Amino acid sequence: FSWDRSHVTFLKKYGIKNVSYLPLGTDPLYFKRLKQKKKYITSFVGSLATPEEIMDSASTLDNETRLYTDSIIQKKIFDQNYEILTEDTLLPMNKKNIFYDYYKYIDSKYNNLYRKQYISHLTNFTKMDIFGNKEWQKVSGIEYHTGIDYKYINRDIYSLSEININLTSAHLMTSINQRIFDCYGSGHFMITDYRDDIKYLFKKCNFNIPSFKTKEELVDKVNYFLQNHRQVEEITYAVQTHIIENHTWTHRMTEALQVLNKK
Repeated sequence: FSWDRSHVTFLKKYGIKNVSYLPLGTDPLYFKRLKQKKKYITSFVGSLATPEEIMDSASTLDNETRLYTDSIIQKKIFDQNYEILTEDTLLPMNKKNIFYDYYKYIDSKYNNLYRKQYISHLTNFTKMDIFGNKEWQKVSGIEYHTGIDYKYINRDIYSLSEININLTSAHLMTSINQRIFDCYGSGHFMITDYRDDIKYLFKKCNFNIPSFKTKEELVDKVNYFLQNHRQVEEITYAVQTHIIENHTWTHRMTEALQVLNKK
């Protein structure tokens, strides 16, 4: 199973015949709405790759491949719509099996640049509380906090933030990540960078999940929703209801069993 629809095509190209799309979900019994006084204006939870991690993934790549990989990263930086996981950018199967390191290098290096760029821009307009590893201490203008254990993320971040920010990893081409399901599933508000699955999975929802495609659009959305609390509540309630009715892990297991039974 793949949580990204675009991955299905290239996985089949690598010879994996039985591949099915299965998006992520949430557990409403665990991620419940907590009514707490807001402590943070805008927050983001996520780590940055360390230089050692980036170099480790790059160490198995020859010079030509690394230069090619850096060119892909640059294209993605200048064009958010550029797709890094397509048939055109696939590596052929080989004995060295560098597939994992190739995409890990792209993902970690790009994500660092992308997250720093957007968070730094946002700090010019609002206070940003960041929960992650120590690499964030190198970024100026933020309020740094150590990372939070996943089982406490709702209690200690989502429920305490007026606006939660989501920045999606580069390898997720169409899919939305775990943060969106968990944050909205627990009844808390989030603004995310755009992915096609926002429309694909929530087309029957009464409200759209607020999203952005540029730094400027992110700032506009943050400023708007900080001034429109009633709309925040309406969107949050509608999206939470849709998730609980359609996108829990119980739904996902049912879908998985249906696929397996057909096989």
